[in-house]
Amino acid sequence: MNNSIKLDLFGPDVFFHHVGIATLCGDNICPEAKVVEEPIQKVKVRFADMHGLNVEIIEPLTEKSPIRNFLKKHQYFYHLCFMVEDIDRAIELAEQKNFRCVALPASSNAFNGKSIAWVYSSTYGLVEFVSR
Repeated sequence: MNNSIKLDLFGPDVFFHHVGIATLCGDNICPEAKVVEEPIQKVKVRFADMHGLNVEIIEPLTEKSPIRNFLKKHQYFYHLCFMVEDIDRAIELAEQKNFRCVALPASSNAFNGKSIAWVYSSTYGLVEFVSR
């Protein structure tokens, strides 16, 4: 029996897409996955299916990549990602629940030019939105 309570933070049209994991070298995790560079975010990403869970493997693209500081703290779980119908509305709803927008919508190579945005909460951590 499932006793879960629905936690609606970002709107009714949102669904879970992937979890992001940070690493210094994606080849150590999944060398056969296609690598996509995200120069704006200064990272390289690749996607893999881990027992039914879609995982984004994220590694630094440059020495100035923000993910490097994250990895120096020995943190590897990086973010949750949700697909959203209306990215601006999802940000608005998130802000009503004490998230703050840390990156406005921008085109993403990893998602074939679809917009992504980032919000952060000290309770939930970093969350990525990808437009459908």
